[in-house]
Amino acid sequence: SYNRSTFHMRGLCISMLVVLAAPAGAAAVGCRDDAASWLVGRGELLADRGCGGFLLTTDAEDHAESLGDVRWKEPITLPYELELRWQRLDPGGGRTMWLTLIGGDLLFKDGAVGWYVDPAQLRRDGYRRIPGLSSHDVHRFAIRQTAELVELRIDGKLAARIPFRPGRRRGRVGIGFNGARGYRALVRFSDFVVRSGAQ
Repeated sequence: SYNRSTFHMRGLCISMLVVLAAPAGAAAVGCRDDAASWLVGRGELLADRGCGGFLLTTDAEDHAESLGDVRWKEPITLPYELELRWQRLDPGGGRTMWLTLIGGDLLFKDGAVGWYVDPAQLRRDGYRRIPGLSSHDVHRFAIRQTAELVELRIDGKLAARIPFRPGRRRGRVGIGFNGARGYRALVRFSDFVVRSGAQ
């Protein structure tokens, strides 16, 4: 749960992580997926130490919840595969992280995944239980999206196959999450790879 004393103590640790992170261009040398390869919608993106790792914060503005999201600059075409490792570094395990795919968002929270196209569809379909899925642990996510389905593997195990026909074949993929109102929530992701044309 979010209480001020707990969050402020955790926030101190988060602030230290951000300070220790390398400047945004530091991971660019020898790295294909540097911070310049991303479009930041909300929040702030920092290159983490080492090659291909990033820290993403929410915006901490005074709306219903804080939001952070980035998009890979290069549009991709169906079919494609996407892989990354990520984890939440703030206390918000009950809140949502998501991957923006073509035509919808793949949602994650502790113990569950969901597919989001619009609010009515999410209310109808709900979330699928995934025992052992913790937003605070590092998990490897692998997604394959074709013109007919979205397939999700977590740590190498098949977690979901979702029939879905998007209205378009090309778009940008991305990463997003939410946090408590007025606070900078934090996630770390790394090893991001997207391969367009994968069958």
